[in-house]
Amino acid sequence: MRDPPERRNPVKQECERFSPDTIVQATPGKTFSAVEDEVVILDLEKGTYFALDEVGRFVWERLQAPKGVEELEAAILETYEVEPDVCRNDLLELLADLDRQGLIEIVE
Repeated sequence: MRDPPERRNPVKQECERFSPDTIVQATPGKTFSAVEDEVVILDLEKGTYFALDEVGRFVWERLQAPKGVEELEAAILETYEVEPDVCRNDLLELLADLDRQGLIEIVE
């Protein structure tokens, strides 16, 4: 049985927007630059910037072209030592955060 909407975790609700078949890509027009193992993304329209760690950079670089969530997860698992459940949860949280900030979009 699911919790009523008012009692559900908002991050979990945002993550539910992404299924393994969901195709996502970076929102066009975002400027970014690699800085050592990280990436800094500039949103010139909002006047804000975002920094992603090494794995975030790995995902961001792949999002420059449309990618499936399942494809992203497989690439992370192939490259990094991480448990599949942890990988999936962390990836969904990252995608939800990038989506909330307007940095990615779902490709229909």
